[in-house]
Amino acid sequence: MTRHRLEPGADKNPEELFLRSRARQQGKSDPPRTPDRHAGQTVEELHADRPQGKAFVRQAMETLQRCTRFAALVIAVDSEAASEETDATGNGAACRLQVSNTLEELSPQLPLLWGALENLQLGCFLPDAEAAAGRRLARQIKQSLADRCEQTVTIGIADFPCLDFRKDQILDNAFKALEHARFFGPDSLVVFDAISLNISADRLYDAGDINEAVEEFKRALALDPDDANIHNSLGVCYGVSGDLAQALAEFTTAIDLDPSEPLSLYNAGLVSKLAGNRKDALEYFLRADSQPGEQFEIALQIGRLYLDMDIPENARPHLERAVQACPDSAPALAALGDCYSALDLPDDAISAYKKALRRNANDAASLSGLGWLYHGLEKNREIALLFCRQSVAIDPTNGLYRRRLGDMLLRTGNLTEALDQYQSATELGHDATEAIAEVQDRLSGKS
Repeated sequence: MTRHRLEPGADKNPEELFLRSRARQQGKSDPPRTPDRHAGQTVEELHADRPQGKAFVRQAMETLQRCTRFAALVIAVDSEAASEETDATGNGAACRLQVSNTLEELSPQLPLLWGALENLQLGCFLPDAEAAAGRRLARQIKQSLADRCEQTVTIGIADFPCLDFRKDQILDNAFKALEHARFFGPDSLVVFDAISLNISADRLYDAGDINEAVEEFKRALALDPDDANIHNSLGVCYGVSGDLAQALAEFTTAIDLDPSEPLSLYNAGLVSKLAGNRKDALEYFLRADSQPGEQFEIALQIGRLYLDMDIPENARPHLERAVQACPDSAPALAALGDCYSALDLPDDAISAYKKALRRNANDAASLSGLGWLYHGLEKNREIALLFCRQSVAIDPTNGLYRRRLGDMLLRTGNLTEALDQYQSATELGHDATEAIAEVQDRLSGKS
């Protein structure tokens, strides 16, 4: 799934997404830094009368019940400056205290609800306000900090109403905006949007929670239905879940929105191949391959597909290009070995298989291919049989490997084991019914 990672904010106005104001170094033109009369105290100690953590959020929700709209902010101190006092987790305690002081100073001017959150971040709510008001508040906080501490803060903003999110979910959205903001480095600011949800969904996917990732991607599309990357990511979720039809629908939508994106074209080709639609798969892969840039996976898939279609002469240039792009890829070298073998180029095939096995001694495709090639050349028969046995042991679900092993066992007169391999090959989709009948006749003749 890493291939579908987004580039946050590429289509957004940077001024709306973040502020980058360097912490000024004290110098002759700077006003002297005012000593903090509360130095040494934490936010919790200085504002002990203020609810904190879950209590703060719970009280804020009670106040916001009457509001039809509000904005939420989550404020995090960036990596500490060398001279800044830090707390036990490495967050700047002094800077965090200055943020709380700023919020306290602004409270009389704004209908502001703020408090310390349990993860050493600060949260605040602006009743009867939209995200634009939250952005203005965030800029006020950053400006106020410029002359007070050497550190900066990163801020995530979300507002209500938004889609079908409940009021008590808006702070979570602000946290997602904060994670989105971290993509831009320290001193950034992001308002919750479809990209924030895309990042959140990516993390759910990486954690293996595919169902929740699907729902998060859907919410992202509700905010921005024309984002091709999100459609592609949702398609990946459906694809790994086995829903190939729905996956293809998302990939084709992504292609309609961005016809030149090779990733969606590749994914559509892969799903079509898995569904058994070789013609459609090849068309998608070739379209992806026509886009600028070297695409190892695309070249490899085109070569393999031509091999599956018994057109090795067409497969060869793509597989050679794949190996050139990634010389250490055992699967690409194994596929090239298969191609050379099909073109009756045994020396080239043996060389490709051996290179693959030097990179991965347990590459089942290369073991089976090399063993089968030795068998056909009537050389190294014991090694050939050993290689084919190894390939089946490594990948017992491959019908072709079992069929090859069965043929070799039949030739050596091991009829009973050959029959077992033929029957397994047939069960796995590689038809060996004629060979089964031949072996059964020979076994019955012996009896």
